[in-house]
Order: sequence, then C-alpha cells, then structure tokens
Amino acid sequence: MEPRKVAMYYTLIYIAIFIILSLIYRNFFNTVLLTFIAVMIVDAVASFITRFLHVPKRIATVIALLIYFFALIWGLVMIVPNAFTQIADFYKLITDIIEKRT
Repeated sequence: MEPRKVAMYYTLIYIAIFIILSLIYRNFFNTVLLTFIAVMIVDAVASFITRFLHVPKRIATVIALLIYFFALIWGLVMIVPNAFTQIADFYKLITDIIEKRT
C-alpha cells in the first residue's frame, strides 16, 4: 500500500477516535484544545530562545516551560484576589439593593 494512503487511514482513524471521545466526554475537546495551545506557545518561545540566544533546543524548551508556568501562576496570583474582592463587593451591592426595596 502507498505511504500516502496509509497516512490517510491513520489520520481518519485518529479523527474518528477524537470525535467519538469528544461526544462521550464533553470536556475532552476543551482539554485537547487548551493543551494544543499551550504546546504551541511553549514551542514558539523555545524557538525564539534558540534562534536569538543560541541555546540548545532542549534547554530552550525547559526555559520556555519555566516561563510559561511562571506566567500562568503569576496571572492566577494577580487575578484570584481581585476576583474575591469583586465578588464581595457585588454581594454587598445586591444586599443593599434588596434592603432598599424592602
């Protein structure tokens, strides 16, 4: 069999598996999509580090992963406290509105 046909069959099998898993598990597509996006970001940063800082690809990938996880944790540290204060302010606003109407 031709290599192109074999590749086509493998692609169709993987697409069928992906669709079946997406139908069975609703969060499967979101997980795969977010993982794909994270890999693309880390690979882009690693390529940038490799090209401009002339660092080997493996070391650049480790550095890119560290940068990615640091940015993710830093974002959560900056967002979560603000979210809690805004939720508390919203709760206070709703209780004030309900008290004024009664």
